Amino acid sequence: MTETEVICLENIPKPDYSRMVIHAVRYALLSKPFTIKRVEGLPVADRILNIFKGKLAEQLFAWYASQHLTGVDWETCVTPFYKTDRRDFIWKGIEWDIKNNYIYHAGDTLTDHGYTQLPALVPNRHGGDQWAKRNELKNPGKANATGFIFTFLKGASLHNGKRSDDFCNLMLSESQLQTIEQLEIQFGGNPVAAMPFEPAWFWQQLKLNPQDAIIRMHYYPKLYITGYALAQQENLFKNTGPGDTENQWMRFLPNGWYSKTHKGSCNFLQGTLWTTLTNATVPVGLLPSFHSLL
Repeated sequence: MTETEVICLENIPKPDYSRMVIHAVRYALLSKPFTIKRVEGLPVADRILNIFKGKLAEQLFAWYASQHLTGVDWETCVTPFYKTDRRDFIWKGIEWDIKNNYIYHAGDTLTDHGYTQLPALVPNRHGGDQWAKRNELKNPGKANATGFIFTFLKGASLHNGKRSDDFCNLMLSESQLQTIEQLEIQFGGNPVAAMPFEPAWFWQQLKLNPQDAIIRMHYYPKLYITGYALAQQENLFKNTGPGDTENQWMRFLPNGWYSKTHKGSCNFLQGTLWTTLTNATVPVGLLPSFHSLL
């Protein structure tokens, strides 16, 4: 794909964006007790924010789809807060999984690098991870193939290698965070078969009312929709991160596209994107553009 095929989602009406933020953060709080810890050692507030950020990207893409796509099936993939997701939506006979990452750069737009230079990342830590299950149909009968869509949002500004504060911060007390963490311990971060509690009970435990502010937004980042990958593109992906024992991308793209720290974490494009996980990876520029499907 080329830079001209990158879709920039901007000028979303403020009431619509605010509604999506509220939906995403409330989902993040409710689902945290039933969501595994992908990165050990992260404070509970950061783990909640990670869920929120992924849900926000999904909400923004759904807003885009409502404006530009027809025949999108979101309902089949909807799962309650206590169960594992069944992809994000179905379109053109394909179960789609939106893989969003947050990037760091100065200014409103990424200018030091092209968006097509950013990495498409799919977690690949073990045999049961998302990459290993990439071809597994979650909704047989509704779709006959699976695919990933790669999107990006600006997480914070980056100046001289140093980040500013994130675009948002959680406004919960220590007591509220402890309540969520206790529920996470109780349920083990695992999905359950039946509703374990009513959402009203949960909000009561947190002493939260519907009108209470849960998150503060310092700015409202634009969503960038880049490439997609189906089974035909899977041979392009190579591991990066702690599980990258062969440094394949360092051999193929030696000019600082990807580097690792001694702890195993890695960054792309001089700190534009960081990850601590092993991911199946490819520059999005080597993938077909989502724009080409329209």
